[in-house]
Amino acid sequence: MLLEDMLFLPFEVLGSIVVAQANGIDAYVRRKIGSDWLNGLSAAIVREFLLVKRASVDPLTGLLISLHLEEYLDNNDGGLFGAMVLLTVYPKSSSSFQAKKYQHRTVSLLKTFVDNRFPLYYLGQSCFGIVCEKCNSAFIAEFAPSLVNYLKRGGCYRVHVASAPFDEKGAVQLEVAQEPPSEILMKKVWAALHIATRRGPFSFCNYDSLERAAGHPLAPPPEVLIRWLRRETRLVQQFALLQFDQINELLLQAVRSLAVEGWEMFSGESELYLLLPEKEKAAAADIGRQILSFIKKRNPAAERINCGIGVFPAGDFRKSEMLLNCRKALSHAAFFEPGSVVVCDEVSCNIAGDMFYGDGDIVLAVKEYKRGLLLQPEDGNLLNSLGVCYAQMNRHKLAMECFDKACESKKDRFMALYNLGLEQQILNDKKVPLKLLLRLLLFLKEMVSRRPERIWDSS
Repeated sequence: MLLEDMLFLPFEVLGSIVVAQANGIDAYVRRKIGSDWLNGLSAAIVREFLLVKRASVDPLTGLLISLHLEEYLDNNDGGLFGAMVLLTVYPKSSSSFQAKKYQHRTVSLLKTFVDNRFPLYYLGQSCFGIVCEKCNSAFIAEFAPSLVNYLKRGGCYRVHVASAPFDEKGAVQLEVAQEPPSEILMKKVWAALHIATRRGPFSFCNYDSLERAAGHPLAPPPEVLIRWLRRETRLVQQFALLQFDQINELLLQAVRSLAVEGWEMFSGESELYLLLPEKEKAAAADIGRQILSFIKKRNPAAERINCGIGVFPAGDFRKSEMLLNCRKALSHAAFFEPGSVVVCDEVSCNIAGDMFYGDGDIVLAVKEYKRGLLLQPEDGNLLNSLGVCYAQMNRHKLAMECFDKACESKKDRFMALYNLGLEQQILNDKKVPLKLLLRLLLFLKEMVSRRPERIWDSS
């Protein structure tokens, strides 16, 4: 269709009509254009579009390929921000037919999960990419574990998910480095994916957590601090280690005023350690409270300092691990009012395990839950959390053993009963064991006897 110096070319795409407009058509050309030529031009352009599309689409999955992803990331207008997500979903079977069938089912699951919110790519070798545009870090922190759990429920054998953020500031840094934005971004997300593959069959890793690893509350202590503790405790079989989460002159005065022979002190950049030989947890906690009380009396307006304590011997912890136990105790103290003193115990290990689980590191989470159970073998929270990790790792027999033990505990029994039933469902055991049913009835009877209005009140 011609209108003055404009040419309109209609195309049919998936049942809809798309119109292309060309401006500035010469008057001589307009007089020579015929309908047959226009129809031929339209057909030729459609063919060219199809060739471009086929060059950017994987023929097996129907998804866009890595070439399109690179061009998309490299040619943005500078205002693009969000996160790049990579995931690998490897088939269990070595049969090519079963692997292809598994791949088609995985693509279907991913399309349902993404639901046209973000572009979806296939990068080859059972690896997929998702560009989450205009999404902040809080969204990605929920997106990655949700994707892992969704694919696990969908019957996928192994799932590893990694993400790396990109923004305008990052794009400027990439230009200075004289490397394509896509190349730098993919290096980051591949590094995160490599870590995720080492965390179990169903895991994730955000690149942000790798960049901030040194600042993690449970980051390994510096080597100089480990050497100091080893040197000072070489001949000591029992001691308490106190860590204060701040350091100032008033704190140093408090320690010096209460110090006795044998105490050793190590000052860091923003923290203070105090070694107390031959002290048990009760005595160590009392000394910690005395130090904080000294500060409060001298300056009531001073910022409150928390004290975390690790006591040796405890469980199977080594002497050098008391440094991390102090950090666990400080993470535990963060749940209380400022100025708290906490000795590392099973609850501290539970909190540490939850932190690692939230980071996607299930292996370290399992280690912390097990450490907590050495301190308190019957703790229902720890047993239930450990069972959840085992279930996430597809170790269902161990998971059921943990949930079964947790059902005997008064703490967190409801969640243990629920998880035990869920494991039965996952294992396709439709006959609910009589033992589990009796436990549920006993639990409900106990709840009714305690708070009947909470059970039967319809409001």
